Amino acid sequence: MNNKSLFSSIFIVLFIIFCVPLALSQEVDDENEFSYDVNSPNGPNNWGGMCNQGHMQSPIDIADERVETTSKLGVLERDYTPSNATVMNRGYDIMLRWIGGGGSIRINGTEYQLNQIHWHTPTEHAINGQRFDLELHIVHQSADEKIAVVGILYEIGSPDSFLLMIEPYLRAVAPTKGVELSVGIIDPRQIEFGSIEYYRYNGSLTTPPCSENVTWTIVNKIRTASLEQVLLIREAIQDETGANARPLQALNDRLDDWGYPNVDIDGADLVACPRLVGDVRLTNKKDDWGWNMEGHSVYSVKESKQWLLGPVNRDESYRYKWCKWLPIKCNIFMWRANVDRIPTMTALRRRNIVVGDGWCALCGEAEETTDHIFTACSVASGVWGGISSWCKISPLFMFSIKDVLQSSNHLDGSKTRKEVIYGLLILTCWCLWKARNDKIFNNREANVVQIVSDVKVLGFLWYSSRFKEGKVDWKGWCHFRVDLM
Repeated sequence: MNNKSLFSSIFIVLFIIFCVPLALSQEVDDENEFSYDVNSPNGPNNWGGMCNQGHMQSPIDIADERVETTSKLGVLERDYTPSNATVMNRGYDIMLRWIGGGGSIRINGTEYQLNQIHWHTPTEHAINGQRFDLELHIVHQSADEKIAVVGILYEIGSPDSFLLMIEPYLRAVAPTKGVELSVGIIDPRQIEFGSIEYYRYNGSLTTPPCSENVTWTIVNKIRTASLEQVLLIREAIQDETGANARPLQALNDRLDDWGYPNVDIDGADLVACPRLVGDVRLTNKKDDWGWNMEGHSVYSVKESKQWLLGPVNRDESYRYKWCKWLPIKCNIFMWRANVDRIPTMTALRRRNIVVGDGWCALCGEAEETTDHIFTACSVASGVWGGISSWCKISPLFMFSIKDVLQSSNHLDGSKTRKEVIYGLLILTCWCLWKARNDKIFNNREANVVQIVSDVKVLGFLWYSSRFKEGKVDWKGWCHFRVDLM
């Protein structure tokens, strides 16, 4: 065999080797290979791979009657990190891809790297037979090439904050298939899950080749995206149907799991519980008050006053400085917040009262605790920035409710100025709590500017009418000339 023939043979072998992976990648990346039109020769009924042969295909209809509730799944352990990313129009969807990965998620002890996200409209999965307007797929892959996808469903409503952030990039690639745009650092932690509860099942990819053994996690809270955002996603879909949602697939005896956080119980508490319950004796007598301090058996106001005023060692966390120019309701509220006695979602769960998904009503980004809602919440951070600017003080950095109460101690200025700012700190927490309740009970979205405005108006009303040193007009109050008050 001469060198020319040998070269030709090697070239043919290499050509075949390198063309096979290329063909496999095109099977997924080229929208001409498949269509979402059920009447098309390339429609879902004619997709290749496992699409019409597998027995664990996705998406599915998640029905409550088939869901098994369990706490064994645990909390989704996300460890996402900001990374360089690109946005690409693949013809059948828009994909945002993190170069080198965007952190990881841990499921059942296995770590999966975050690779990319993309959107389907309408939703591919259904909840109790209902499909919604948009579905986000967050795609992860483990070191042994196992795939885990987290799905978040959306209905038309308020704009989604993550889509707002990347909207300019989506608009740039939406009109043209195959365009890939570098977008710099994108933080996947900005994707709001909105709930710590979810559905879990084993399924497949929802596009050819429909590979199975994909671990699906569907967040159970339906979030919102604006009509404009959904239409923008649809603009990139170059399919005759104008949609990119695969039809629902047969369950084939699969059972869905509904996961919620597994709350650890202290061993000592578990042992003590039967003993405490065993000491309870039910009778037909009416309840009465008992007083165990100093050996007295009868409760009285006099006894309680003596105990409160006496030399008793008490927890310092219960100490609270009353603000004299605020109404009693604000002071009582802040005292209760200081001792973690306001009905946050976390506090209610501690009392076995499960309401909602447990996440902060204002931001939906973390569990709702007292410290979070008044300091770490993104809405609260915006409000504190507005208050700091108005009061002409350095930005407030606080991590707990006690930090809020102590912030005014470190400020310069007169005693009156410190007293005013101390009251405004309490009033701001009161207005944040009011905004939180408006969101829960009246479905009113929290607005940072409106909350800051409420603090100014209520502060002026109460300061000018309840504080003997509060001689100030509205103009002076808006410019916060407290040293002249």
